[in-house]
Amino acid sequence: MRGLLNLGKCQCVDFAGQIATLSLCMIQYNILGTVKRFESYETIVFIVIQRIWGLIIELINVIAEFISCNPFELTENVINNNHQIKAVKMAFDRLDLAGAAA
Repeated sequence: MRGLLNLGKCQCVDFAGQIATLSLCMIQYNILGTVKRFESYETIVFIVIQRIWGLIIELINVIAEFISCNPFELTENVINNNHQIKAVKMAFDRLDLAGAAA
């Protein structure tokens, strides 16, 4: 806090000024901590969904190779016929679009 938020740099000579400066510094620290927590949470969720989707695609590709069919058609059929996988894909697409917009 001393280096980044200038704690201790106040040149006020009265006690109220020192308290006000310390209070403002603590408010800045709390705001920065809250922002970091929310950004980290969104990043973790995105990474988890991205990994899950990658595993699903990899599994479908292995199955497609094993049964000798087109992996793209098999992926499309699996997504259209399974509500849970469709929900994961929709969540991934939403996060992907949100990430591209930001």
